[in-house]
Amino acid sequence: MKEKLDIETLSNRQRKIVENLYRIRGATALQIAKIVYNERVINKSQEKYTYNQLAILVEKGFVNFSRSNNKRIRHSIYSLTSKGLANIQSYYLIQDGIEGEGWAPDNNFDNQGFFTYEVHSPPINQIEHHLMLVDFFIRISVDRKEVFEYRNNLYSVRKYDKKQKLRMDAEVKYGERRIAIEIDRGTERFAQLVEKFKNYQLYLQDTNNKDDITDILIVVKDVTNKTKLQQRWETIMAAFLTAMQDLSLKVDLHLCEIGDVYNFMYRHFGFNSYKQNLINIKGDYQKMVGVLYDVYQLPSGKQALFTFGSQYSTKIIRILYETQDIKQLYYIVGITIGQEINFNYNLSKYRIPGRFNGLLNKLNEINNSPSMKFINMPYIGGDIKTKLDIDLDLVTDSLYRDE
Repeated sequence: MKEKLDIETLSNRQRKIVENLYRIRGATALQIAKIVYNERVINKSQEKYTYNQLAILVEKGFVNFSRSNNKRIRHSIYSLTSKGLANIQSYYLIQDGIEGEGWAPDNNFDNQGFFTYEVHSPPINQIEHHLMLVDFFIRISVDRKEVFEYRNNLYSVRKYDKKQKLRMDAEVKYGERRIAIEIDRGTERFAQLVEKFKNYQLYLQDTNNKDDITDILIVVKDVTNKTKLQQRWETIMAAFLTAMQDLSLKVDLHLCEIGDVYNFMYRHFGFNSYKQNLINIKGDYQKMVGVLYDVYQLPSGKQALFTFGSQYSTKIIRILYETQDIKQLYYIVGITIGQEINFNYNLSKYRIPGRFNGLLNKLNEINNSPSMKFINMPYIGGDIKTKLDIDLDLVTDSLYRDE
């Protein structure tokens, strides 16, 4: 009779905890509870039960816990022991040398790779950054109908030029989009950000990798001071334009707060269904540019750009660059979390390439035009037809008028 592996003696809930710790490397008990229960809001009973199960796993030698010296981290961090790691690898036949792709959701562990204990253990010296990354995974995957595939930084490493490596914090893919994720805690200065994006630029210059990354999403903590957020965006965007050069007109840079990350990603990267609904609802709208642009031409000949997002995206700059032959481009902006849309960028202190200064000036000129039409279209979720029928009638009337 075949001897059972230790992992086979665990309950279903305990095994689920161990499996998810293999995927995410380390997490707090509350984060683990959200993943295991597939709920973004956990009650006290669920949290207590998770603590109890973790205590059993610690006693059995599958899981250990540690406390960070960071005073902002008040909870213990749970991760696999060498025994827990080896049991998972033996049970799922993950042998040394198997790199894996790491894409999740991965219920059968078909995509997981082999890692030594030292490599797999969470980075204690950067634990705040790591836990924010786990929060990001939770927000885009737990209790969601729309599926974004994602993988962590053990897998999101790209080799180029023989010895060089591009290290992203995570990756997300959705349809044709390949999104590099960077967690930003506001600690990197302009010069460091330039170096970060220069690494992207060098990697993407490789002829084999031109279509490998379509977007870079910077995820920041939720902030109440929107002025500081605007300033941080300007610093990041200036570094991006400086380092990426012409590639910044092929790869879009975005920034969003972590609390709005799922809605942001759904609007920006899962937008095809919305565009199709717009076409179905208003038959006189015709797509004018490519499928990745949200630009529509009205029967009157005027153009409208649907962004359904915030001002923190270089997508607007790229579209302006691609459509410079358009004499009048009207922006209809979907406000999603109540903030005002403002494309006034103050980048004069940075030495960004001249062509971007021209585009930014054009963007500000359009934004400040007295004929600009800003229509408030709150996030509409699944009830798209009723809301858009009303709003698009208002929009159409305003755009038909002669200025």
